Amino acid sequence: MIRRPPRSTHCISSAASDVYKRQDMYRRNICFTIIIILKVMATTSQNLEQEQACPFIIANDIESAPRPTEIQTTFSEGKIEDKVIALQQLIKLIVQDNSFPRLMMSVLKYLVPSHDHEIKKLLLLYWEVVEKLKPDGTVRDELLLACNTLRGDLLHPNEYIRGKTLKLVSRLMYRSILEPLIQAILENLGHRFSYVRRNAVACLMNVYSAFGSEMVGDLPEKLEVMLQNENDISTKRNAFLLLFHCGQDKALDYLNNIIRLSLIHISEPTRPLYISYAVFCLKKKKKKK
Repeated sequence: MIRRPPRSTHCISSAASDVYKRQDMYRRNICFTIIIILKVMATTSQNLEQEQACPFIIANDIESAPRPTEIQTTFSEGKIEDKVIALQQLIKLIVQDNSFPRLMMSVLKYLVPSHDHEIKKLLLLYWEVVEKLKPDGTVRDELLLACNTLRGDLLHPNEYIRGKTLKLVSRLMYRSILEPLIQAILENLGHRFSYVRRNAVACLMNVYSAFGSEMVGDLPEKLEVMLQNENDISTKRNAFLLLFHCGQDKALDYLNNIIRLSLIHISEPTRPLYISYAVFCLKKKKKKK
């Protein structure tokens, strides 16, 4: 009867050898993953530098455009339904390259204090499309007055309003607007809903790309804490990407810690094999004696 020779070597058993092979394959996969991550980061940084605004056009279905005085009267004296329609018409007119700078004060006075959800959603679109700069290139005073309202929405109890406001602020890359809002944006990194945290990371990515580390303050430390407790995969990926840009040493330390913990976790099943092999060797020596 011909017996098949064992696969074990002179120092380790066959089972242990298979485990070591799997560990070696896992280490290679980790190294390959790190290389892919670094390539993606390099590509993403190039895309951030080349990113440009994309304009869009909405068909004007208004039969007769209302006058600014009519819209202002509706804002001040109309019902909620009329205010919603008037604000929709105003947004469509602004998108069609019509400027109504004097109506900004009416919006601040009559629409911003409203708690109607439809008006709040339309206001987020209004602040995005409205003309934000004066002819001399400085930010309009009306928009600076709206910063207090935006800060309140960034700390709003409703997670939907927080997330939508973060999306809006990520498109308002003006220093005078962001300075009073940056602390409220940072606070959203610890919100209990991943939707808010994801938008906060995206907003801070745009802020960091536009103004550098002087605007974000202690963002690397906050991201490091966030990564330890984050459960949402996409949020963790974007947070790590942002940390790699604003605090590369902390990002590499975090990645090294993850790899070390993963290898320790993988090596746990091999410990009983070491023990069993040692017991086998001792028994073999006793039999020889």
